[in-house]
Amino acid sequence: MVKQVLWSESVRARIDGGKPHFLARAGLKALSAGAASVLLDVAATDSPDLIVLAPEPSDMGAPELCRRIRQDDRTRGIPVLALASDDTQEFLFKEAGCTEVLPASIPAALLQEKIAAMLGMRLRRHARYPVVLPVARGRFIREFLGYSNAVSEGGIGFDTLARIKGGEHLALRIYRNTEEKPIAVSGRVASVRANIDTGIGYAVGVEFLEMAETDKERLVELFPRWHDELFPLHVLYPSRFLPSAKLRAFIEFVTSGRHRGEGGSERRFVQHDRHPTGSHPGHPRWRRCRWRASRCRSRPICARTSSPRGPLRGA
Repeated sequence: MVKQVLWSESVRARIDGGKPHFLARAGLKALSAGAASVLLDVAATDSPDLIVLAPEPSDMGAPELCRRIRQDDRTRGIPVLALASDDTQEFLFKEAGCTEVLPASIPAALLQEKIAAMLGMRLRRHARYPVVLPVARGRFIREFLGYSNAVSEGGIGFDTLARIKGGEHLALRIYRNTEEKPIAVSGRVASVRANIDTGIGYAVGVEFLEMAETDKERLVELFPRWHDELFPLHVLYPSRFLPSAKLRAFIEFVTSGRHRGEGGSERRFVQHDRHPTGSHPGHPRWRRCRWRASRCRSRPICARTSSPRGPLRGA
C-alpha cells in the first residue's frame, strides 16, 4: 500500500525546490491542505503516515496545530515532523508533542531524505512510472517477453513467462507502438522473483547499461511530467462473472491509482461500482435494468445490498 504524507502548500513549495520528482522517487502519495482546519480534517479522515508542519503562521499557530493533532484520538499516533524558524518555536513544537523538529533553513534535498527516512522509504535515483509497453529480446530474432510494469530512466521492470537468470545481459527491444522502430537498449538483469501479483511467471528488473541518446529521449517522452486537476472516475460494468483479461487489467489499473503518474498534492477519488446505471429500484431506468438482469447472466450487484439479486427481490 502506498504511504501518504500530509503537508501544507508552503511545505510542498519547499519540497519542489529540491531534487525533482520526489514523490515518484520515494513512492509516496501527498495530501495538501491550505488552512489548519482543513489539515486537521484530512488528518482525521485519511490517516496519513506522516504530517509535516510549516513554521509559517496560519489561522492557528503551528505549535497549537500540533497540540490539537496530539489531543485527537484519531490522529494521536501519527508522526509529526515540524520545521521551526527559531529556538523558541522549536521549544514550543517539542512541548506540543512533535515527533521531530528541524530548522526551517534545512536544504530541500536533506528535507526530502528526512521525510523518506521517517516513512522507511528509500529515495531512488530516477523516478519510476507505471508505463505498460511490450518488451522483447534479441538483436536479429525477436522473442516476446511480456509487458512492462514500471519504467524509469535507469531501468525497466516487466512480467514474463520466460526463464531469465539473474545477472544475465539482455538486448531488449521496447515498443512504443507498432508504427515506430523499437527502443533498443542493453541491460543487466538485477532481480528475478516469482510474480506474486498474478501468480504466474516472473517479475524481472533490468538495469540499463547502454542506450542511444535518441532512444533515451523517446523513452522519456512517455513519462508524465505534469500536475493537472483530477476528477472523479466511475467504473461501471454489468457482469461480475468471467470478465475478460483486458477488462480485469483495466479495472485493476484504474482502481489502484497507478494511472496517476507522479502525483502530488491532489487527493485521488476513485469509485468502483459493480452495477449498471439504474440498477436500484429508485432509479428512473430501473425497469430497463430489471429486464436486462432477468434475461442475461450478468445479475448486477446493487450498491445498497450484498445480494447479487438484491433489488429484484422487492420488485
